[in-house]
Amino acid sequence: MFRVQIDRLRDTYPDAAFEADYTSGTKPMSAALVNAAIDRNIHTLHYAVGPKDEAGRATITTGLATHDTLESIAERTLQRLGAFFNEGYYRTVAEQARELADQLPERSQLLRIRAETLGVLAEAYDHWERYEWNRAFDILSKCTGRKTRDDYAQAGWNIEVLQTQKSFVKAAGKKHAFPEPPPHERLIDLWRSARQCEQSGRFDDALARLYRLTEYIGQARLGAKGIDVSKQIKPEDLEEIAPEFARKNLTKPAKLGLVQVWEILVESGDDVGKKFVDLYGPFGQFDPKRSGPLRKALDQRNNSYLAHGTTPAKKETVTELINYLKELLALHTGSSVHSLDWCNFLKCPWVG
Repeated sequence: MFRVQIDRLRDTYPDAAFEADYTSGTKPMSAALVNAAIDRNIHTLHYAVGPKDEAGRATITTGLATHDTLESIAERTLQRLGAFFNEGYYRTVAEQARELADQLPERSQLLRIRAETLGVLAEAYDHWERYEWNRAFDILSKCTGRKTRDDYAQAGWNIEVLQTQKSFVKAAGKKHAFPEPPPHERLIDLWRSARQCEQSGRFDDALARLYRLTEYIGQARLGAKGIDVSKQIKPEDLEEIAPEFARKNLTKPAKLGLVQVWEILVESGDDVGKKFVDLYGPFGQFDPKRSGPLRKALDQRNNSYLAHGTTPAKKETVTELINYLKELLALHTGSSVHSLDWCNFLKCPWVG
């Protein structure tokens, strides 16, 4: 009820500053008003004081006890922003956390540190999520620098993980041009991003990333063999590693598609190519009896909204593809499957 009344008053008097006096009424009513005032960002509370009767009520008001609710409001706001941070709303959190930090007085040191560190990390993760690794590196470098890392530790952030993530985005942002293979970190990050989309229910976004990752791993393997996949491939480019493919499929220079990349790798005897064909099944026309689970999952991408069809991606398909790509990625990078998990974004430490 109090929340409704506060909202109505604010709609009626949009330029007014509001305070709440919780003197009158029963104790539950006073508690409800205090709670509503904090929830609606009313910063000043009053309580009448004076001589009391036998029931404990003031007979005469001789003064007002005034309370500043800013810290209580800040604690609630930080809980809410921390939850949004954990859900991946980094840009929104960055803006609101910085605004909160500017409002808090110096006496609220821990709350200010939490707000400031949350805002900065949200900005870093926002850039990271957009594949702006170099910008994310600049921000994470400041987070882990000598002047600020104690603040992050005090707020509860894992400094060791932040240091590792700083090194990760630096490597991911390294420039490369085919035939030089892309950094392993860039491929790992695409997988991480797909999994984050899956965890937040954005299955079509995840599927599009996973399809690109399947292609990217293959391109990286070919790059290591000296094949520049950014250009049209000539038959003579494949004479040493896949002459049969070149004879059957390349009558003239052409760009390679996802399946063609992997066909070449399989013919070349590539180790990751062998694992791919185990999961994909035979190339050529689709055979429901012989085609493997990886092919079926990739074909669903072709029918999705972000490709060529009108069928929403399914959670089951995305989860399967995440696991298959995790295996291929671990083989390609030489990492154990479990070591790919460390690149997860941190969660807010004060949100349970």
